[in-house]
Amino acid sequence: MLARWSPWAPADTVRWLVAALVGHGAWLTGWWGASREPGLENQFPWAALSVAGFIVAVTGDVNWVLRARGRIVRRRSARWPEDSWEAALAGATPLATRRVVVAGPGTRHYHGPDCQFVAGKGWPEISVESAEADGRRPCGACLRATPPDAGDGL
Repeated sequence: MLARWSPWAPADTVRWLVAALVGHGAWLTGWWGASREPGLENQFPWAALSVAGFIVAVTGDVNWVLRARGRIVRRRSARWPEDSWEAALAGATPLATRRVVVAGPGTRHYHGPDCQFVAGKGWPEISVESAEADGRRPCGACLRATPPDAGDGL
């Protein structure tokens, strides 16, 4: 169940855990060793160990996040291929020429009635002026469907 929605494979989590344990263990050992040395010249090897441990821990964290990002991007492109986005946007009526839009309660954006992000939500239609008076901004997908020379350049 967890593997179905998690962006990490179990091996990714094991690699991250090993890097975290080794890295944090090394920098804590280096800190502890340096704190017990009275002279600065004897603290440098311990400081080097701490820096190396920190680098290992951070590298493990960054690797873990980038692996998740890669899986999320692959899942998204498998579910919504780029050409389907372009086709959906190409058939939309330009937002700048609309006088009636839809917006949900508590949302920050308003959408054209044919926007793919509001399909089936049953949100009420409101005027563009009313939506903007409420502080809402136009949806980015609806704006991309708007030709550059259409209307007032929303």
